[in-house]
Amino acid sequence: MLKLKTLLCATVFALEVCSAHAADIQIEGPAFAPWHPVPHVHLSGPVQTGDTARLAETLNEACARYECSKFENTRAVLSLASPGGNFLEGIKLAALIRDSQIATIVLSGDRCYSACTMAWLGGSGFHQTGGVGTYIDRYIEPGAALGFHAPYIGDDALRQLSPADRLQVQIDGLRLGIAEMVRFLVEYGVSPKLVDRLILMGPDEMYDATTIADLVRLKAELPPGSLAELGLRPRDMVFNACLNILALHYQADFGSDLPLIPNFGKDTMALADGRVLQGYPVDDRPLNVSFCGTPELIGRDADAFSIHLARMAWKDGMNDTYADPRVTLNYSRSSWNSAGYQGGRATESHLRLTPMLSWLLPPDMRIVDVPLLELSPEIPKPAIAPTYVPNLFDTLKSPSLPTTGTGPRRDYVIGVVDVFAIVGGPELLQDAKRVRSSIPGANITYEMQFANAYVFSGFANSSRTLGFYRFVLQNGERSVLFDLSFPMTSDEKPFADAGKTVTRVACSTTFGGVGLPCAKQ
Repeated sequence: MLKLKTLLCATVFALEVCSAHAADIQIEGPAFAPWHPVPHVHLSGPVQTGDTARLAETLNEACARYECSKFENTRAVLSLASPGGNFLEGIKLAALIRDSQIATIVLSGDRCYSACTMAWLGGSGFHQTGGVGTYIDRYIEPGAALGFHAPYIGDDALRQLSPADRLQVQIDGLRLGIAEMVRFLVEYGVSPKLVDRLILMGPDEMYDATTIADLVRLKAELPPGSLAELGLRPRDMVFNACLNILALHYQADFGSDLPLIPNFGKDTMALADGRVLQGYPVDDRPLNVSFCGTPELIGRDADAFSIHLARMAWKDGMNDTYADPRVTLNYSRSSWNSAGYQGGRATESHLRLTPMLSWLLPPDMRIVDVPLLELSPEIPKPAIAPTYVPNLFDTLKSPSLPTTGTGPRRDYVIGVVDVFAIVGGPELLQDAKRVRSSIPGANITYEMQFANAYVFSGFANSSRTLGFYRFVLQNGERSVLFDLSFPMTSDEKPFADAGKTVTRVACSTTFGGVGLPCAKQ
């Protein structure tokens, strides 16, 4: 067994590069990109024993030289360009990258094979709240090359053995190599369909990630870009997303005969709350799934929307059937994206904080043909005219928010919750009630008037994918209004522990001694 482990670099993976030269690891700069404004580290050249320790030192140096993220999620970005190397070192690199909350990417024009691919699979972020924990954060740019190959015993390794040992080493080496490869790929979230394909390849075969379907199988993603740059009609984006959702639901591959009828709008499916799904019927599966669509029109550069795979269901007191969402794709340009995420281990799920553009593209489209090299800037928040009395934030007390500053408005981001606060006079209370009266009653889930406070909450859009919580605190002639918005799950619950954040803000905030009842407990 010791001999097998000693020879693993040379014997298990055919294209491993056993060079005497270690990888070159360099700090590239303080900010990788606007969508990941964290230190950028680059690894190039063959992967060799000791590179994991060297990468750890370089990451520590980068975070000492520049400011690594003090918030949750990704601390740095590692770009990779390597022909391969020591397979075991690649696995160690992946573990370090995941434990260090480092995102990984292969840039356009670079290639990453074999042990490099193992390291790339470690790309991760970490989100403390909402039970998310470690989640996958790895990317491929159009024009990059990423490849896997199957285990086999190399000729150089066999020549080191006596003729009597060669057959047994071949048998044991392949068995251990395949077992190690399968264990690693499953642990790092690679689709079982892709794992099957990899272990069935011959010794001279290479699996290259070349299509959009490969991105989904690898739980990888493209760098963020604008929906408008995709050049697709909204109905085409819904169709492509439905193909991905069906494959996820049936645990099928994209080459399977998925029962989606490509006829947009031929039928619609009513939801119990009166909304209507527009999309594509699913052939002859009424008790399983029968329709895939969206309850809202998707613009060419929409900020957020949801696409549901639904089945026919029955509800007491209703004569007709209604749609019961089973699997949901939540897309957002500025918050969490997910597909079929129901909690549990995020590393086994499609869950990320950057847009899941690949789910909206044709599965057979080549990655190199995606027109996304021009990255979109961050979405600006809509400007609101400062019409209220300034310089009152020194009276606002909350451990969740700053307590000093000038101006009538403050904007904050706490996890996945967007918060803005406005200070002013008693007219804020009437403004809040006027806004409330314009929101349909079906979208309001809670409303309460207190002696010096008013609060209401509900859904900000018809698809019920965006929730809000608003409250006004009034102290004499002065008032403060808080508006909190956050994504919702398919079962209409606050996403990623947003509910706890809302409670923390609402129940810890006082304005000149005035607060909600929970803040006085």
